[in-house]
Amino acid sequence: MGVSTHIVVDDLVRLDALRAAGSRHNETFSALPDLPGMPTSMRHVLAPLLAHTATGGRYKWMLLGDDDTLFSLPAVRGLLREMRLPHTEPIAISDFLVHCRFEQSAKLDVAGGGRRYTAPATRDTRCPAAAPSTQTAAASSSNSTPLITTPTTPVPCMLPPASRRPPRFRPHPDCPPEGRTSFYGGTGVILSLGLMQHLARRSLHAQAALGPDSLSSAAAAAAAEAAAADADTSFYAVAMSNYSPAGDVLMSEAWRRAGIGFTPPPPLPYQLAVHRTAQQQPCVAPRPDGDGGGGGGGSAGTAGRPTPPAVVPPQCRRFGSLVGFNDEASPEAMVQRHRLAAEAAPEAFRGVVSAHLRQRRANTTAFLAAMRELGALLAAGGAAAAAGGAGGPR
Repeated sequence: MGVSTHIVVDDLVRLDALRAAGSRHNETFSALPDLPGMPTSMRHVLAPLLAHTATGGRYKWMLLGDDDTLFSLPAVRGLLREMRLPHTEPIAISDFLVHCRFEQSAKLDVAGGGRRYTAPATRDTRCPAAAPSTQTAAASSSNSTPLITTPTTPVPCMLPPASRRPPRFRPHPDCPPEGRTSFYGGTGVILSLGLMQHLARRSLHAQAALGPDSLSSAAAAAAAEAAAADADTSFYAVAMSNYSPAGDVLMSEAWRRAGIGFTPPPPLPYQLAVHRTAQQQPCVAPRPDGDGGGGGGGSAGTAGRPTPPAVVPPQCRRFGSLVGFNDEASPEAMVQRHRLAAEAAPEAFRGVVSAHLRQRRANTTAFLAAMRELGALLAAGGAAAAAGGAGGPR
């Protein structure tokens, strides 16, 4: 079974010509005009549901990215096999997250405060911590040793009710003092069929996108918070609000209101290096028997298996592994960065899920040439993984 692609464009292009050219590549198209008073990112926001409708729900996982996002399909397949998550549950997978927090500081803004960004963040701190399990290992003596281990399979991130409440910070609802977490559209996100079904089923209720300014009593505040937690806020209610002009931020907020956070993938086996002489730093802890843990993808488990660290360094992320937040590198420099990493750390490079290639000031011809070269490089890394039996499709 192959991969199908759905592309959302404006209404100024000829859909019949696009559909005729794209049919041989299993591509479908939707057109959405610019809506008065709405940002052009609305096409990005509605793209997942339009793709869900176009495919009739005949898929398991959806890759969502910007128009300059590249995915390595072999790495994606290997990652999904490794994580073993049920596609029927509502899941969003990413480890390139952007955390925004409004800080009251005269240094940041003349009004006395401003936005503080942290990116990339590799873990969604809103997710409930998975409870460790206790196992008993038989020893050579009559005594037995309890082993505390983390789950062998990642737990989908479902947010508690307290994390689903409508925002109340009116000056910047998309960057409140308590912080906001979103995925980075340039490096993409993996969405499950269950998530799209969950969003499509949610009915539209007349609920304000923002919570009340103030409440008269503590009892009234508690009642309002409980009502907000229980309310069925649809994807469309948030998508059509003035919460944020950025598509990735707006989608992340809609998913948050539905109770879905970002499930982290296991880290790369080694940190990616761009120099052959650089020492490879492992991203997973050594095995208890003294053997290194670099052979696996970092999924936690019982004794004898590699265990990811509690805090995964940004250098170990799978999404946009060699890309920075709003990276200013030219297309040629970005391709060179990936080429060097593939030569210096081929095992880790095979696990790179996505890359973001911004056009910057390059002309269209040079940009498309760089896009083709980087896409071929990612695909070749996956093909090499398949031949070596590590991380590629089987």
